[in-house]
Amino acid sequence: MRKNDEQKRILKNFALMPSIDIPREVKEWLGCNINDISGLTKLGWLSVSKNGYYMHPIIKESILLQYEEKKYEDFEAIIRYMPRDEYIKEGDIYTQVHTRLNIAESVMSHFCDVEKVEVGLLFNNIAEVYRNQAEYAKALEWFQKASAIYEKVLGLEHHYTIETNKDIATVKTLLNQ
Repeated sequence: MRKNDEQKRILKNFALMPSIDIPREVKEWLGCNINDISGLTKLGWLSVSKNGYYMHPIIKESILLQYEEKKYEDFEAIIRYMPRDEYIKEGDIYTQVHTRLNIAESVMSHFCDVEKVEVGLLFNNIAEVYRNQAEYAKALEWFQKASAIYEKVLGLEHHYTIETNKDIATVKTLLNQ
């Protein structure tokens, strides 16, 4: 079945997401046209669910096998969107936060070695969510990943690095209580 380049990019992004219902807002996260997603549902690559869209695990596997190399550029839109306040809002209910966190972790598991500020920002936001949920060990892990990126890309004296290192100290204190 024929797909345009944008639809291929969308499928690659969906293939990195967990096998759960992906909220309808995914079109904003991916910076794509709703017609491209609708076209993929008509072709059977995605299905429409009660809460959004779903990709069958077998389809995910075939896409991941077809596109073994994961170019950062194909996923840049979602990686740049996820650290924004619109992705995980402070007042969101737990199930929304959990779903979006699950998606972010799934996508980022493929890009842990990318040294870009936006990746650090996303790692930092994941850590913040875990800290707010009192899951301090997970928060520490993600803060440390963010700090490592900030140190390499921005340096030790940058505001992001300093603040994240303060967060690491706070979380370590909370873990030892």
